[in-house]
Amino acid sequence: MQRRARRGARLAGCLLVLLATVMFLTLGLGELAGGDVAGIQHLPPAALLAWLLWVGWRRPRRAAHVLLALAVILAAVLAVVAATSGLAPESGIFPVGLPLVTGLLFAAAGSNDAR
Repeated sequence: MQRRARRGARLAGCLLVLLATVMFLTLGLGELAGGDVAGIQHLPPAALLAWLLWVGWRRPRRAAHVLLALAVILAAVLAVVAATSGLAPESGIFPVGLPLVTGLLFAAAGSNDAR
């Protein structure tokens, strides 16, 4: 893969992670500002995503491994929950799809050409 394409894949992956981080921060801080202490539950995922954003920028292949493993684990958990509780399988598109797509983008960004 060309250098420009790898840079674009890394940038796209970072933008997806950044959007999810901003979403969790907005939810958490908005609820906390409204007086709901339960908003603190959104801050650990935001911190994890901020860490993944940093790792994805510095070491995209390592971030790809973490995100792809996370996608597999979430898919397995959601499959079990969907089978036992009657949860619609479509409800797992965002929680599984985001780490999967971002992990694939980071994997493409971290690939090296054999020259």
